[in-house]
Amino acid sequence: SLPAWLWLWEEDFDNLLNFMSDFIETVISRYRGRIRLWEVAARTNYGEALSLDEEHRVRLTVRALRVARDLDPEATYSVTLGQPWAEYMARREYEYSPLNFADALIRADLGLGAIGLEIAMGYEKDASYCRDLLEISEMLDRYAMLGVPLHVSLGAPSGGSSDDKSSSGWSFGGGTWHGNWNEQTHADWLDQMLRLVACKPFVQEVSCSHFSDAAPHEFALAGLLRSDGTAKPALERVLRFRQEHLR
Repeated sequence: SLPAWLWLWEEDFDNLLNFMSDFIETVISRYRGRIRLWEVAARTNYGEALSLDEEHRVRLTVRALRVARDLDPEATYSVTLGQPWAEYMARREYEYSPLNFADALIRADLGLGAIGLEIAMGYEKDASYCRDLLEISEMLDRYAMLGVPLHVSLGAPSGGSSDDKSSSGWSFGGGTWHGNWNEQTHADWLDQMLRLVACKPFVQEVSCSHFSDAAPHEFALAGLLRSDGTAKPALERVLRFRQEHLR
């Protein structure tokens, strides 16, 4: 999701920091007082965009938080962690697990008001292998020890066919949930996940990775609407959950 011209500067980290700071300053200044929650960075615990090493990703995240807080001290700022079970550490050497990464940001007193957790299952790329509800519950409890609210994003495939709007490609292969992935399995998974996540008192927000497969998105076939705009069974489950628990 980064602009193409930014790759011209991937070897010049100081300029990258300046470009990022200018962007954050422009956006927050425009909407200051109108938006109370900002996600200032995502997946900087492992993302490999622009060939940034771990130290540079930490510095980038720290700068983003500092610039944002200085511009609007009253807003809440979050950083989202990808692959919260640290699958990325099996591919190459990292110093920080996602839990350590978040803990370091909190201890630095940068004004971090929430931690985002991206729980995407059923994919091989930028996601987590499928886990049962007990493992997911235990993972959430571990991150609750950080002492800040959690924001959880949920994503899973509703099938295994092609999805031309997906930026990550059709990287299915991250396991199954009580059978092969289809629209009914997707609805069952989302229903169970909503109930599990929402019962945790430290979870402040829960959302889906994207709403419609018709719009450009990352995780293939994870939307609540099909590419033709019709509703999947998962949408009815979300609406029912809201009616039952969020009156």
